[in-house]
Amino acid sequence: MGAAVLAESVLLLGTFIPTLTLLLTAGALARSGQLALPPLIAICACAVVAGDFLAHRTPRPPPPAAA
Repeated sequence: MGAAVLAESVLLLGTFIPTLTLLLTAGALARSGQLALPPLIAICACAVVAGDFLAHRTPRPPPPAAA
């Protein structure tokens, strides 16, 4: 779960990695008692913060020079 959230944040591949669906499924599993909710929230929150940090640190190509 954390890896998918991290990959979406860093690689900006939201269309290829359906993290919203994964998070909703994880929430449903937590409600049914198959997953513990506090570790799930902690893992996903840490993955989002790390992903945003890495996405911010990833260099972008410079814009084309004005002619």
